[in-house]
Amino acid sequence: MAAQVRGEEFEKRVARWLKRLSKDFNCEMRVKVRGKVAKKPYEVDIHAWRKVGILKKTKDLWIECKAYKVRREHVFKLRSAIEDVKEEQKAEWHPDVAMIVSSVGFDDDAVALANKYGIYCVHASERGFQFVGNLTKEDFLKEFGL
Repeated sequence: MAAQVRGEEFEKRVARWLKRLSKDFNCEMRVKVRGKVAKKPYEVDIHAWRKVGILKKTKDLWIECKAYKVRREHVFKLRSAIEDVKEEQKAEWHPDVAMIVSSVGFDDDAVALANKYGIYCVHASERGFQFVGNLTKEDFLKEFGL
């Protein structure tokens, strides 16, 4: 139970950080979303969205929060889940952007794969949030019209 509480607190911290980047981000935590193939829905730690562009199109962000070191299998799992959800036409929302936030960090393979698949990696240390890998904070802000 203590690990779950720590997980929830970490997710709340990540959501607060996102709202500091832009008050226009909407966030909901521990959302379930169905894929096309998997029978059980996926639990998304944080689903965030923001209206972007002249047409104010909704852009959706899938965030996974990890209170441990992220390894390549975590990146593969996230990518697989996202692809499954994108194929489900009846899903309530489809992720446009993906991010993994870790309180411990990322191994080299995880960062390399995240770079390849366009997944943002963010290290949430006690000193703040730092983007890791090829995708930068500037890339993220630009992607959401900030």
